[in-house]
Amino acid sequence: EITIADIYAMDPFGNELIAMELSYAEMQQLIGNSLRRDRSPELHISGGSIEVYVDASNRLQKVKIYDEQGIELVDSKKYKVGMGSYIASSFKFNREDPGFSLGITTAQAIIDYIENNELKNYRDCDRREVIRETL
Repeated sequence: EITIADIYAMDPFGNELIAMELSYAEMQQLIGNSLRRDRSPELHISGGSIEVYVDASNRLQKVKIYDEQGIELVDSKKYKVGMGSYIASSFKFNREDPGFSLGITTAQAIIDYIENNELKNYRDCDRREVIRETL
């Protein structure tokens, strides 16, 4: 059972929920710019999965993003995404759409989602993978 206190413990910062439309390339750049030292992405996506490819020197080569059915996103489409205002303002990525606030916090959006949807258990599921390419 998840409580409201759990949500605020996980997301205590009061970030606004920002909506924007991003191309696949814009999302790839955002994910690529979020990599930690071990090259794993700091960001998660809802429903889909991320593959980060690095070379033998641990340099980023490419990012692939897949939907819930395991199908790679396409370049010719714009995708509606939501993110916290901290991500929208602090992570470096080029985008055409500056986004707009939905007038609620990310914590409230999580609470609303939990109240209106059946939850999936992702406890043992990390849908982010680093693939190390060797020459």
